[in-house]
This record gives sequence, C-alpha cells and structure tokens, in this order.
Amino acid sequence: MLGIKDLLLNFLFVILPIFLYQVFWVDKQQGNSRRIRSLLICVLSCISVFLCMTFPFTLLPGYIFDMRPVPVLIGTLYGGYESCIAIFAVLIGYRYYLGGSGFYTTLETYALAALVSVLLARRFDSYSRIKKINYALLLAFLTSFIIVLVIYFKEPAFAAAQQQFF
Repeated sequence: MLGIKDLLLNFLFVILPIFLYQVFWVDKQQGNSRRIRSLLICVLSCISVFLCMTFPFTLLPGYIFDMRPVPVLIGTLYGGYESCIAIFAVLIGYRYYLGGSGFYTTLETYALAALVSVLLARRFDSYSRIKKINYALLLAFLTSFIIVLVIYFKEPAFAAAQQQFF
C-alpha cells in the first residue's frame, strides 16, 4: 500500500505544475512572448522532475520507479529544445548526485529520448489537438521503448530477472 501512496504523490508532482501553468499563465497570455512561456514551462518541468526523483515509488521490492519521463516529455513538447536541454541537465545532474548503479543507463536512455523528442517536437504547436495527442502518445511509446531497449542491453541481469518475474 505504501507504493500506491508514493505513486499518487509522483502523479501530483506531474499534474500540479500543469495545473499551475493553466491557472496562472494561460488565461493571462495577452502580449506575453514565447520565450517567457518556454522559460516558465522549463522551470515548472525541472521542479517536477526534481520532485519525482526525490520521492520515487516502489511497487516491487528492490525496484524503484518514478514518473520523470512525463515532465520531460511535456517540457520538451511545449517548451522546445531549449527547455529540453535544461530539463535534461537537471535530470542528469540530480541523478548523478543521487548516485547508484543506473546513472549511465539513465544518461544513455534520456539522451536518446531527448533527441527523438526534440526531432518530433519541432512543429508541435502548429498541430491540431488530435495530431498533438497522437504525437504525444507516439513519443511516450518511443521513450518507453528506448528505456526498455537500453536497459535490456545495458543491464542483462535486470532483464533476465524481469523475464523470470513474468
């Protein structure tokens, strides 16, 4: 039950910056520049990534999870490549500070995910709502696939343990 509480806390860390942006910024957007909007999205996404990594959740003993890919993707899609670089720097810097055996896996995984997301997010603002949803879903699946693929090849013992679990 403790894992569910931490999962909901991570969900709050992802949703709260989106809510704050909608309430305090979108309604008052007359005359505001794209640069200020991107900076605000970047700051809120960095805070969200930091909080998600600070309070991870454990669903299975020995396996630590968090929801950091969600604010990374949101920040990249809506903030642009400058936001992606800043969020990636915060993510990698804080992951290095936390230590552990997964630092290089995180570095490789999110470098590939950031590259793919920046390439797909170039004209994201000009798309219709349906197209935005489709691209966001595609990007989420691609990011998940990259994470699984890198872990599978980089950490074969972890991959073998997962195959025995299922």
